[in-house]
Amino acid sequence: MKLNEFIQLGEENAIKYDFFNESTIPDSSRLIKEIYVALFPWYKEEPSYYSGDVINTYKRAIFREEGAHYINLPEIDQLRYLEIIKNHTKSLSNHVFGLETFKILSDGMNKEIFTSEICNNHQLGNFWCLPLEKYQGSTLNTMKNSKCTDYMDLAIKQFKDYLNEKTMNDFGLILSQASYYTDHFDDFDSFIEKNYLSDYIKQEEIVNLSELTFEEYVVIVNRLVELRGRTMFRKLMSELK
Repeated sequence: MKLNEFIQLGEENAIKYDFFNESTIPDSSRLIKEIYVALFPWYKEEPSYYSGDVINTYKRAIFREEGAHYINLPEIDQLRYLEIIKNHTKSLSNHVFGLETFKILSDGMNKEIFTSEICNNHQLGNFWCLPLEKYQGSTLNTMKNSKCTDYMDLAIKQFKDYLNEKTMNDFGLILSQASYYTDHFDDFDSFIEKNYLSDYIKQEEIVNLSELTFEEYVVIVNRLVELRGRTMFRKLMSELK
């Protein structure tokens, strides 16, 4: 799909569209890269300096609750988590919630289909792009996973402490080498505004995501994805007039 075709979907369908239909690596699909160019001036200046990523993920949140990876859970628990995500995601009919595989049953003949891997939300409001600069082999994307257990509230706190106070935290070790990125932001508030993250801040506090049950997390995250998706889509409309 091309960007003009995406716009023609209209806001309600565009914010629900699953970019997994574009590529098995949705945050690097041709369409999402066109969107990065339109919405993020730092990416437009030099795309090769940046990598796309999803903001909120499910796997680490499930691990936190279960103490085991989704793929290693009993099938009944896999289906329970899958159902939670489906129940709280506003989606189109072609949305991919999980990757299916099969196992051979004991009779050696028949196959049973089951979901072996859960998919993150790949809707518009869950994408951003970050610099590829590294510190000890880690980019911001990988550090968000390792140091913040992939929770966006913990990642935002890292950005806030560095951008406002120049605290040399984990993210600061990378951001201090990426002035081509940080020069786009006057301060933390500017970073939030230009990344369309205003709904992640309530009454000057970062919305809590890392201390919730999985279902609470899914409810709030999908609401944030929807709100941010609307903001991004409306910005796209104004940019492409």
